[in-house]
Parts: sequence; C-alpha cells; structure tokens
Amino acid sequence: MKLLLVQVPTSHLGAGEKVYPLGLSRLSSIVPSGVKKQALDMNIYPDPWVRLKQAIENQGPDLVCLSFRNLDPLAGHQASYLSSLKTAA
Repeated sequence: MKLLLVQVPTSHLGAGEKVYPLGLSRLSSIVPSGVKKQALDMNIYPDPWVRLKQAIENQGPDLVCLSFRNLDPLAGHQASYLSSLKTAA
C-alpha cells in the first residue's frame, strides 16, 4: 500500500509564515512499517496546487491523507483554512 500524507496550505500566500506540520508528523509516526509513505507540505511551494497534482500523478498513492489547521489566530487576525482543505479534497 502507498500512502501520501499532505499538509494543505495553512498560511496566506505571500505571508512567509511557516508552520510545522505537527498533525502530519504524528500521523506518519503511527503508520505501519509495511506501508510506503510519502509526505507533501504544500506550504513550502510557491504554487502548491501544481505540486499536489504532481505528487498524486507521480506517486500513484492508494490513499491520500489531508492535514490542515482549521484556524489561524496569529498576527491579530483570524483566518479559516477550510477552503484549502475543500480544494485539496
């Protein structure tokens, strides 16, 4: 079985904010050793949607797991990233 673990975009484009994908890291640590796994943090690419498409096409995963922050309370504003999750799904 091949598994693709994806951290969907969780910052405003151009903000430069990098958030460690803690949920993705935790999930990866409990995947059984016989499963081939790859991770994609979409936050580190200028055009993350192209990278997601490439990862799916190139790796041909049996299962894609999506991780995201549902709320960003940083810098005195609040933003929801549900739209990024919806687009990725």
